[in-house]
Amino acid sequence: MKRIVSILLLAAMLLGLCACGKEPGKTPGKTEEKLPDKITAAYQTLGDDMKYVKTLPDPMKLDIAASEYHATYYLGLSAEEARKDVKEAYVSCAEIQPSTYECAIVRAADGVSGEDLLRRMLDGNDLYKWICTGAQNAGGVVCGDVILMVTGSNEQIGAVCDAFAAQNEGTGEIAYKK
Repeated sequence: MKRIVSILLLAAMLLGLCACGKEPGKTPGKTEEKLPDKITAAYQTLGDDMKYVKTLPDPMKLDIAASEYHATYYLGLSAEEARKDVKEAYVSCAEIQPSTYECAIVRAADGVSGEDLLRRMLDGNDLYKWICTGAQNAGGVVCGDVILMVTGSNEQIGAVCDAFAAQNEGTGEIAYKK
């Protein structure tokens, strides 16, 4: 009797493991990886000349549904645009700004053009949002339904966007604010 119960339990565990190992079908152009992991992975491939960027804290989730400030300050969008066009968003920046660098990553809502959303984010991005200083530029890249926007120096924008595009399904073409 104990053997039969043991065999039935083993069979149930094996079926459970098989079910958990099944990978759902992926939709072309959609990326399922967590957004903070995408930023971290891109940062890890940067060279020593980007040491400051590599030492930033983990990306912070933005509450775009409840905070107009987050939508405008970090994404360059109105609260209404962010609620309608953005599924989720994170930002990577220093808590105390020793330099003008910021990296925002968003997942576009279904049916929203990533290129159009990036252009609106860049157009609305304030390069002089920091006290007494401003960023050189803002730029970004689109990879499927994920948009990465970097505000900082042209060197930082190029390095982070290139690293991000190399690891994701994107064209690698960087769009700049100016």
